[in-house]
Order: sequence, then structure tokens, then C-alpha cells
Amino acid sequence: MSDMVLIPEYVAPVGPMFQRLPVEITLKIIEQLVLVGPRYKPQAIDQKRFGILNAFGSFIKMRSINKTFCQWIMEVFYHNNDFLFKHITVCNWKSWCETALGPCLPPTWVRGFLRRITVHICLEDNYRILTPHDANNPSGPSTITPGTIGSVEDLYRYCPGARVLRDLTDASKGFSNLNTLHICLYTNFNAGHDQKTLDIIRQAGFRVRARDSVTIEVLKHPDGRKLCQQVADLIEIELGE
Repeated sequence: MSDMVLIPEYVAPVGPMFQRLPVEITLKIIEQLVLVGPRYKPQAIDQKRFGILNAFGSFIKMRSINKTFCQWIMEVFYHNNDFLFKHITVCNWKSWCETALGPCLPPTWVRGFLRRITVHICLEDNYRILTPHDANNPSGPSTITPGTIGSVEDLYRYCPGARVLRDLTDASKGFSNLNTLHICLYTNFNAGHDQKTLDIIRQAGFRVRARDSVTIEVLKHPDGRKLCQQVADLIEIELGE
């Protein structure tokens, strides 16, 4: 009986009323308010859906109550929903060459709250640098200089997807408390030295982890599923705490 918390029938209106409830009960109430989709069929939240939630309705109103309540809202929101992070493919209008940017990820301070994510990652073996003819006139005529990934340092410097994969489940910068992780993997190799690139990826020693499940899905790409599968096989998977 000593551990029982009794909620009085009437509470004097002094300070924020949610502080009169035990934190556990408050978090359970918040959970019902921020859960997107039914539990038996969760709807993954991507960048577009998050933008809608963040701009309208009760989600933004609840976050405006005070700093403490906002932190609780974000913790429960990220903890109980599924999330989808897609990479962005852009085309340079001067070179007509496509390149992949990394997916838009949430701030570092909330990544430890997430439990279930799907992330799209593209690994490339080439890059292009736009160099102005005149350093004092960056908006003037410029030259596109192509390059190929020749080392692990190049891979991290010029390939956004490699940096995302390196830090994906890092304890200080990544999603360190995931229960399930699903990676959708693309490759964009057109430099003509596939084996060398595979060796560089092997040297990079990519490693991801989650408590219950890690899956890597090889997505269809002009490079072919076989090459992409070879890249997937080089990613080390760890399960458990």
C-alpha cells in the first residue's frame, strides 16, 4: 500500500495541471495522443507526414505548453512510432549527372528515443566538384571536375550515404536504442573499378546494430542486384543490447 499513488478528486489549480499526475500516467496519456495509425498497422512517418503533423493540429499545440511537456511529447512521439528516412537524388543541371544526398534525419538529441526505423542509403564510387574559374566570383563560369573514390577518406568525404551508414547506430551520434532497423540499400557505381570500391567499403568496416532485428533490402538499380548484394554482405550486423 505504501507504493500506491492516490489521485485526489479535486486538485487546486496551482501550476500546470499535468504536473499533478505521476509521470508514468502522463506519458501513457501522451502516447494515445501522438500515436500515428493503429497499433496493429503502424503508419511510418516520413519527412512529408512529419511536416504536416508539425504544422497543424494538437501536436504543435501540446509542444507549446512548456519545455518539460515538449520534451515528453517528443520522447513519446519518437519512441512509439515507426519512421521512414529516404535519401534525396538531385541532378546537376550543368553536368546532367545524378548524385544522392543523405536522408534528412532528426536532431541528434532525439535519436536515442527512436525504436523502429527504415532508412534509404545510397553508396557511390564517384563525385563531381564545381570549381569557379574566378575564386572572387563564385557565381561566374565554373568547371565541373569529376573524381572517383580512391580511399576510405574519400568515401566519407564525398559520399553522404557512407557518412550516414557509419554513424547510423553510433552511441553518441546515431540511433543507439533501436529495436528494429531496416536498411534499403542502393549503389551507384559508374567509375569502372567495382572491385576496388568493394575493397574500400570493406576497409571502412560498416557496422549497424539493433536489439531484435536488422534487415538490409537490396533495391533494384542499374548497377544490378548482384553488385548491390555484395555491398550489403560487407555490412556487419549486431543484435542485442
